[in-house]
Amino acid sequence: VGFAPLIHVGLHGNSLYTIEYNNVGGAPGIDKRLDLVINYSFGHPNSTVLLTPYGSMVNYINHNSDVPNVRLQWASTKDFISHKPEWLRKDPVFLKNVRDQVGLSLEYIALRDIDEGEEVVMDYGPQWEEAWNEHAQQWKPLPEANKYQRAEDVNEPYFRTVHELGRRPYPTNVATLCLGSYSGLGLDSKLIRNNKVRPTYKWIPPLITEKDDIPPRHYCVVVERNKDMDKNNNRKNKAPAYKYTVDLKINATESASSWIRVVNVPPEGIGLYNLAYTNDWHMPNVFRHYIPIPNDIMPNAWINRLPKT
Repeated sequence: VGFAPLIHVGLHGNSLYTIEYNNVGGAPGIDKRLDLVINYSFGHPNSTVLLTPYGSMVNYINHNSDVPNVRLQWASTKDFISHKPEWLRKDPVFLKNVRDQVGLSLEYIALRDIDEGEEVVMDYGPQWEEAWNEHAQQWKPLPEANKYQRAEDVNEPYFRTVHELGRRPYPTNVATLCLGSYSGLGLDSKLIRNNKVRPTYKWIPPLITEKDDIPPRHYCVVVERNKDMDKNNNRKNKAPAYKYTVDLKINATESASSWIRVVNVPPEGIGLYNLAYTNDWHMPNVFRHYIPIPNDIMPNAWINRLPKT
């Protein structure tokens, strides 16, 4: 059904996959949590070995202990460059010291004929199921979770100005970012003289020479929103088009000189984004657990922890 080469970690997988949060990620203070890549990795309670698959589609295979239709086995074809059977007889120290090589792969074998359109599922085992049931029973939403709203779901035909945000702010997890694409050339000198607050520039379309070659985005604040008369004349019975004046933060310092003003910014130069570490998978109450390697295929050479009693 599927084939997956594995990224192997011999001894320090938990340390490697741990993220340190400092007053972010839904909890105050410094907190360490496993990255959610652990949920797609294979491990064993009596071993430090962690294996993360990167084969096509296999990470979508969910758990079902009642009617699984696939099982795991080590790759059976010796000709695969990504699977070396002798590695199953090596200890975790060997796996730790082997870098820049792939030598372990899993196969997902059908237990029966699988109908077209049927979901592919496998049994993650009683250890995983027990951990999930305990998590589900104890789970509680974080404080003020009802105020969370994804940036993608803030559906408005315009961006709010700083004055509007004072009365109706965006959710605390949402930030306004602007493309850092501007120039001082061709700017109305009268506008520059009238604006004594910040150095002023004019927005220019970003020069994109390659796919995904996009200028950096910066934190920004919408100062003014004005109707774009050129576009509105051709937009009968449609929502009005706008151009914006924004204050753009061009560096990480907190000084006044870290901000500039950019005028004539079109909507495509501005966007709403989720702040770093505010997405669901960073929250402290998210389920984190590896998928256990079945005992019948677990190499004895990898056992380096005492069984839990």
